[in-house]
Amino acid sequence: MLELKKLSAPLKAVSIILISFTLFNCGGGGSSSGSLNQGGGSVISGGNDNTNVNTGTPPSFKEYTGSMPPETDDVQNFRVHLWSRIADDDRCGACHGVGTDYPFVQDGDINAAYNAIMPYVSLSQPSQSALISKVADGHNCWHLSSGGLLNDCRIDLTNYISAWAASSAPTSFLSALNQFAPAERDISSGLQFYTDVADANYTTLHNVVTQYCSTCHVPPVQSPFFAVSNPQDSYQAIQSRIDINNPQQSSIYRRLAVESHQCWSGDCAADSAVILSAIQELSFLNATLSPTVSGGASKAQIISEDGFVLSNGSRVEDGAVGLWKFKPIDPNNPGSVARNEGRVNDRNGNPINMDLVFSGDIEWWPSGGVRINSGRLVADSTNSAFVQALQDTGEYSIEAWVIPQDVVQGEDADMPASIVSYSFDVGHRNFMLSQRAYSYDFYHRGSDDDDGVNGGTVFTTPNGDEIAQASLQHVVATFSATTGRKIYVNGELIVEENATDPGNLGEWSNDFLLVVGGEFSGNRQWLGSVRLLAVHNKALSQEDVQTNFDIGVGDKYYTMFPVNHITGIEGTYVVFQVEELDNYSYLFNNPIFYSADETVNFDFRLSGMRIGINTREASSGQAYVTLDQQVSSSGANFITEAGFGGMQVLSTIGTIVPKENGLEGDEFFLTFDYMGDDLLTSRVAIDYPIPVVEPDDDTEQSDIGIKTFAEINASLSALTGIEPTNANLDGLYDVVKQQMPVSADINGFAAPIQMAISQLTVKYCDVLISDAGARSAFFPSFNFAATSHSSAFGASGKSALIEPLLDSLLANTVNITSQPAGHPAGQPLFADTSAELSTLIDTLESNCNNDGSCTDNNARVLNVATATCAAAFGSAMMLIQ
Repeated sequence: MLELKKLSAPLKAVSIILISFTLFNCGGGGSSSGSLNQGGGSVISGGNDNTNVNTGTPPSFKEYTGSMPPETDDVQNFRVHLWSRIADDDRCGACHGVGTDYPFVQDGDINAAYNAIMPYVSLSQPSQSALISKVADGHNCWHLSSGGLLNDCRIDLTNYISAWAASSAPTSFLSALNQFAPAERDISSGLQFYTDVADANYTTLHNVVTQYCSTCHVPPVQSPFFAVSNPQDSYQAIQSRIDINNPQQSSIYRRLAVESHQCWSGDCAADSAVILSAIQELSFLNATLSPTVSGGASKAQIISEDGFVLSNGSRVEDGAVGLWKFKPIDPNNPGSVARNEGRVNDRNGNPINMDLVFSGDIEWWPSGGVRINSGRLVADSTNSAFVQALQDTGEYSIEAWVIPQDVVQGEDADMPASIVSYSFDVGHRNFMLSQRAYSYDFYHRGSDDDDGVNGGTVFTTPNGDEIAQASLQHVVATFSATTGRKIYVNGELIVEENATDPGNLGEWSNDFLLVVGGEFSGNRQWLGSVRLLAVHNKALSQEDVQTNFDIGVGDKYYTMFPVNHITGIEGTYVVFQVEELDNYSYLFNNPIFYSADETVNFDFRLSGMRIGINTREASSGQAYVTLDQQVSSSGANFITEAGFGGMQVLSTIGTIVPKENGLEGDEFFLTFDYMGDDLLTSRVAIDYPIPVVEPDDDTEQSDIGIKTFAEINASLSALTGIEPTNANLDGLYDVVKQQMPVSADINGFAAPIQMAISQLTVKYCDVLISDAGARSAFFPSFNFAATSHSSAFGASGKSALIEPLLDSLLANTVNITSQPAGHPAGQPLFADTSAELSTLIDTLESNCNNDGSCTDNNARVLNVATATCAAAFGSAMMLIQ
């Protein structure tokens, strides 16, 4: 029998730093963080908690003189890096020695001390260790006796545990896998659907869905077909829409209760309550995995307990004055403060405290991060040391992992949505990173008078490139005293300033506050999620940015599902990379087959893999059903490493599985159709009747269509003579094009489309009318120098303005007055269109004079001319094709 290289039981909770991991190209690969590891999963991390070189008070050292030598290398690393620094009586030794409740610094047996401390450390993220939070809350912080701060003890302990983690690194991915033998859990009992509808008490729910959902959820209209009349088929189809553990999370209920989907009475609260009550009437079987698939099921795993976190290196954080990973010290009582974990001390060697306090509707992400639904996070006080730390180097970087809620916010150039700002109000700031629709903007207050007190000239990514997206992005803005500003997105340099004299930070104010998600005054709201935020006292290089991008953000667990009982080969696993994608789902990615012994020979078929959760196969996310590979230890795709086993990549794609009970409560397993020669599972297929669909020859199709977004832009350019690339258009087309038609189908025309067309048309006409040369060429007879309505818009003036517009639209030369019977004329008459525009001119002037809001002047004449142009060119004469 093969036997994995096993670790002692306590060591399975240890975080180990992996220095190099290059087998997968995982882009945003796993960062190091995780649970407090209080009996929890092993973690191989990227050492995100780099040692702070400015620790202030030098640590004490105690020599171990016990009779019991360290049993493992990791116990020795614990002794060197943590025990020796906290075992003296003036630190922890007086209370936590032999015979105490928590003897983690006893000096007789270092192995016993190691076992005692393991539940209270997290080497994946030392700053999150229960040991640190206890001391940081005031429990015997040794710095207080010498006038120091609680935060000084937090920094010390973070550094000690980080050094311990860094000393126990495997050298490759295979060696990391080989260090862990996960628990071979049997799949727990739990609620399951009965196989036979007769046992399920399904009558009430079936009556509801067949009465109210049969318009859509029957073949071939809309899957799933749960509204069919056959109870068994309906029951089989509806199971994917019911959460048997949490009925109120059932999608068939939430579609009405939350999304107001097809509420039959008009009262969605009442209708969804009917659905919920019917779900709660259902009967379920309390059993293990269905016998039809149990023969092809792996052993179960709980990711937080059995998985480990892997990273391909350490983040660049040595110059982080501010570092917020947005992880509460106590996940069960997260509170409303995000801790600063910055690495840089002030000029006196003391840590720089700048915690962020929630103000508004802010949600914690379970895997690290916050979602801003409204409001902002604000520093708990001004902090001159924070500003001084950046002034001392004369350069800085703002780094953020963000998910913008949308790409519309901040589209007003005068009111961008502020992601992070060091400011007082909308008119006073040191810096700001903001979003303006598809762009990221970087405001920086320099030493030049032109920079002003509000962040100077905006520095931005090109709007037309649509850099900002409503997805997870790594955004870094840097300032250097030699080259000026740069903006990187997802590891790529997007724009650089290359200034000859960028200035310095000497004009920065100490009296401002760091704000995330808007301004302190409540303006410039930004909505979305921030997974990590850092402010560095250096301009990160391209290599630094790429390193932090490659490491990514959030916990990415590797989970080893034992399959030796299926393969007949000890030490065989299917390994998945798993992470919490958001508050509602998991991402399963990059499955591999792993054998702990690279010398064992095997060759078998692996196909039809599915992911199971809490005793049943997941209702969605089954992306590996079509997987069909020959797994062979002698195959060209099988990678081995002497002494550490071998692996074969099964797939490079990922899939999303809905969350049910959370990372610590959901139990996962895998099922397979084949893992060898024999079929392992048997599934009941639903045989839906194929309906006869009569051809619909009576449906009329429109004879006309509308122009799509690109055609509209090209038409307005041709009509006005203004090039689409004209700088005065301010990139408006790139902002509004997603509101415009993507299809020529006139049935798709809606109010937002008209609004977008109006915006774009007004802009084109404004550029035309504002350019003296262009307007004179287009309207050769109109008096643009007129200063009154009467002098500009007499009969001849109106004709001089209106006729060139209609000529450009061909409305002055082509009149189509006859069409087949029953169809309207295809082109408006010139006289009718001219009369409408003339009335518009008179109405604009009449309204203005009636309410006294304006007086005769040349600006008013130009505004009316622009409005007339926009009314003509934004009409159906331009849009219809």
